Amino acid sequence: MTDLMIDEADHWVVKGNALLEAAYKMTLQEKRLLLLAISKIDSRKPIPEPIRIYAHEFAQAYNLPGKWAYEAIKEATESLYHCTIKIPEVANSPEDEYRWIWRKSTTKYDGFVELYFTPVVAPYLSELTGDFTRYKLMRVANLTSVHSVRLFEMFMRYEVEGFGYWIVKLDDFRERLGLGKAYERMSNLRTRVLDPAKNELPEKANMVMDYEIIKKGRVPDRLRFTFYSTTDAEALPISSDRG
Repeated sequence: MTDLMIDEADHWVVKGNALLEAAYKMTLQEKRLLLLAISKIDSRKPIPEPIRIYAHEFAQAYNLPGKWAYEAIKEATESLYHCTIKIPEVANSPEDEYRWIWRKSTTKYDGFVELYFTPVVAPYLSELTGDFTRYKLMRVANLTSVHSVRLFEMFMRYEVEGFGYWIVKLDDFRERLGLGKAYERMSNLRTRVLDPAKNELPEKANMVMDYEIIKKGRVPDRLRFTFYSTTDAEALPISSDRG
C-alpha cells in the first residue's frame, strides 16, 4: 500500500504517452484525484496497491478548504470508478473501453480513500523506460477547467526546451477530450474550451499558448497550437520521447 506523505514540491506526474493521448471524459475533481494518485507512483518501479490519498493531502495539493476535502475525494472516487478510457494502442477495436480503476475503498472516519489501477492502465504508470511525459503537479494545481489540464498535458508531451507546437485533427482533439456532441459549433468550442485555456494557462500554469484553426476548404479541419513555458529553465518539467 502507498500511503507515503509527500511534500508538494515532490509531486511529479509521470504517464506513458499512449495513456496521455488516450480518449476519456472526466470532471475536474476526478482529474485532480487521479493526478494526485499518479504522483504517488514511482514510475521506475512496479505499481503499488492500493494507493492511498488523504483528504488533507488533496486540500494541500490544490489549495482547497480542508473542511470539505474528504467529501470531495470520496465523491471523486465513487465517480472515477465508473470512468472509462479508450487506449488505441491496446484496443482490439476503436470502440473498446477500459476502466481506470478496478477497486476502490472509502472510509467514514479515517479521512482517506484507496485506489487500485486496472491492469490495462498500470503499465503506463509504472516500470516506464521511455516514451513518457512528466511534469510537476503544482503546474496544474490551480487550473479550474479540466480541459485546460488536458491541454497542458498535451503541450508537455510535445514541448522541447520550453517551446513547442502541436497539430491535431479536430475530430481527434474532440475525442481525446471526451467532448461527444458538446460544443460542435466552432464558436462554442472556442468559447468553452480553447479561449478559457488560453486565458488561464499563462497565469495559473506558467504556460503561454495560442492556437490557429486550419480549414479544409471552408470547413475547420485541424488545430495548430503553439506554446512555451514561462518558468525558469532549471524548473521546466521533462518530457521523454516527445515524438
